[in-house]
Amino acid sequence: MTLSLDELSNSLRATIRNTDFSNVSEAAQGAIANFDATIKTVLGSAVGEIRGGVEALTQEIDEAEGAGDPAQIPTVTRATSNVPGIGDSLVGSNGSGSDISTITGTPSAGSDGFIQDIVTAGSPEAIQESLQASVGASARDLQLALQDLTSPDLQSVVSDAIGTSPFADFQKQVNTFVNQLNANIESASEFFLVDLGEKIEKNYETNLLSLVDRSVSDEDIRDTFIEVSRGNYDDAFDRIQNYIDVPDNYDFITENFPRSDWPTEVSEANERVAQAESEFRVLSVELSSYASPYDPSNSSAGVNSQTITGPASPGARQGSTASGDTWNFDDINSLEELESIFRNVNRRAGREICGAIIHWSATFLDQNVGTDWVHRVHLDRGFSGCGYHIIIRRDGTLQRGRPMNRGGAHDINNNTNFLGFCFIGGVNEVSSRAQKPYWRYASADSLTPAQFNAYDGLMRTFHRVFPHGQVQGHYATSDEGKVDPGFDVPGYSLSKFGHQNVIGENDSRWKSSTAITLASIRDAGATFS
Repeated sequence: MTLSLDELSNSLRATIRNTDFSNVSEAAQGAIANFDATIKTVLGSAVGEIRGGVEALTQEIDEAEGAGDPAQIPTVTRATSNVPGIGDSLVGSNGSGSDISTITGTPSAGSDGFIQDIVTAGSPEAIQESLQASVGASARDLQLALQDLTSPDLQSVVSDAIGTSPFADFQKQVNTFVNQLNANIESASEFFLVDLGEKIEKNYETNLLSLVDRSVSDEDIRDTFIEVSRGNYDDAFDRIQNYIDVPDNYDFITENFPRSDWPTEVSEANERVAQAESEFRVLSVELSSYASPYDPSNSSAGVNSQTITGPASPGARQGSTASGDTWNFDDINSLEELESIFRNVNRRAGREICGAIIHWSATFLDQNVGTDWVHRVHLDRGFSGCGYHIIIRRDGTLQRGRPMNRGGAHDINNNTNFLGFCFIGGVNEVSSRAQKPYWRYASADSLTPAQFNAYDGLMRTFHRVFPHGQVQGHYATSDEGKVDPGFDVPGYSLSKFGHQNVIGENDSRWKSSTAITLASIRDAGATFS
């Protein structure tokens, strides 16, 4: 027995239906009324207007709005001797009131015993607090006055609302609802987990166990599934990494010593962890297909399929780096904009731009991702952020990545002087149908015509701004068996744009820490602008 998406959806709906929300809704309406009653007043349509023994010293309600409609306004008011129940408390036998006329332009009230001038904002709450501070009047004492200050629909709650939290009952009902919902979900969780476990057993658990050296606990398998479904890949892999055997001093050595100083067993363990993490991320894409399954009726599964069934990745975003900087991931909207970006790097950045290395992201046909996704993956790998300078998305959109005035994180031997451009793609299969080993699906056929059109504009502009620029595929610069981007990069530039590299594909410097420099390119006979 397996759990279908419809069954899961219906069960969740039933759980929510069985959780009473009416009390929360009623409490919310009550909270709104209580809040309005404390801050809104009908006083202020005219200077000198008196309601509940309180006189308006300013006019704040426009006549067009209609008197009697409560509003949250900064009316200035003064208590008179006619405040119901406490007016006599405002009259003293000695002293004098402040000269309000000098402030407001209105005559100052007075009597043989003088009126205490209590000037305050016009909300019921502000008036009550001022009178309580002056003569000890409570909200109950002022009930008639407060009711006269607000609209009929709020008069029944105004005296009780003042002095209390208007949202207290609402918060109580929300807490009750959440507790009830959690209880209902918990009671149904056994059904969810058992059937969901059966659903993922073959496609997830088996493959997950193949990445590690020891059996993973049921709890960690379940928690890993939850974290992946939330997009928390780093937290999910942290759980799994605990089941990969590494030397006792692994963390200390990898965190405190350069790779060149690592003992053999640490280097080998690091390779196993990196490989496991890479496969885990691919597996995570498979897992997400349970929420967004591949539908053959909506896609042509053939070469260069442009149908995207995965989660959308916004085209204009920002990303925070490991150091706290913010990078702009906006789309590049024209070749003129692209040329301006290139020329600014060439002129202002102080970098030697020797060329570009072309990559792919090694993602499935149905992964519609962009710079923000690459950025998160690279942060999880310990980079400062997205390692590529430009991303070529499935629909042909060119998207900014790492700022071009910064060295890349895309090719260990050529990060400093070479820009990195990356196609989204590389695995010529949809995630729900791919079977390990995934490298057998690696092909430039996974790239869309729209991407190649965008690539043509990108490289034509690149060669115009950097005529000396050497272009190469990652396959020729890596010792790790890379095959991206799946086509002959220098040959493509030669046939399409007439650009001839002066550094040959077999030149050892592509794979060496001895960097290719502008001087070496000039010595080899490259053309400079």
